[in-house]
Amino acid sequence: MFPAITIREFIGAALLRKLGEAPDDRRAKATGFAFVSQGPDGIRAALDILMRSQDGGHIATQGELGPLFKLLKSV
Repeated sequence: MFPAITIREFIGAALLRKLGEAPDDRRAKATGFAFVSQGPDGIRAALDILMRSQDGGHIATQGELGPLFKLLKSV
């Protein structure tokens, strides 16, 4: 359960930062839940948003996903 909650919060915070908003704890959890609760398709959609650059292409660096990759390496 803890990994799911943690990933939900990381995804939510990253999505809020991508939108230029401050990722406070409550909003990050709610935003992440909106995607993660949809299962694999929702998670893929969130990751696709995070990997898109402003010109519509895909970002080659870890960008917003860096902290999530570090977390996943430790579990």
